[in-house]
Amino acid sequence: MDTETFQNLSLREQRHYVMRLALPNIPFDGWTWDALIPVERDLKLPNNTVKRLFDFKETNMVVVFADIITQDMVNHLNTLEKPQSVTERIALALQTRFHLMEDHKNSIRLLVNTPKTSFKTHPQTTWQTADAIWSWAGDTSKDYNYYTKRTLLAGIYTTAILYWLSDDSPHYEKTHAFINRQLDTIVTTGKTVKSALNRLGTLTQERRIF
Repeated sequence: MDTETFQNLSLREQRHYVMRLALPNIPFDGWTWDALIPVERDLKLPNNTVKRLFDFKETNMVVVFADIITQDMVNHLNTLEKPQSVTERIALALQTRFHLMEDHKNSIRLLVNTPKTSFKTHPQTTWQTADAIWSWAGDTSKDYNYYTKRTLLAGIYTTAILYWLSDDSPHYEKTHAFINRQLDTIVTTGKTVKSALNRLGTLTQERRIF
């Protein structure tokens, strides 16, 4: 891509383009400007262009990487037939995400082992991941369920990443089994909580507790 074409891209497209080119450098240079500078030179961009592009924050490299994986995940999922069960849709989305992250496993391991960076970016990237998955799965809730579902899924995703990093089973079968167990637990808990809330609503109306 020549410089003029690059300059005509949107900000998000520019960030994605630069980050994709820089990804092979991450395992060697870390989540630092050192991974981006060679891309800047290859694209013949003025000095400090990539730093301005990422708002002079190295942590934004992680945020953009997560956004790339999310975009690729949703694009791939949109080519598939959605399972009937919502739980199966969530499981499929997570499996797809881990498949897309496989080539970047060393970079993700490096990120997890760099608390200064991961602690700053984790809340934002996990929430965006959970939101994208639930949206693709067809969730249209606007009440407290919107936040509850995404918070619970963010928790599953977080623990699944740690499980996945040490999983050496074929096709990450152990990780997928772990995800399914966690989702089953949430579904069971969710039904119990929903039943309790419905019952509380009935009691409130019947006995005017509040």
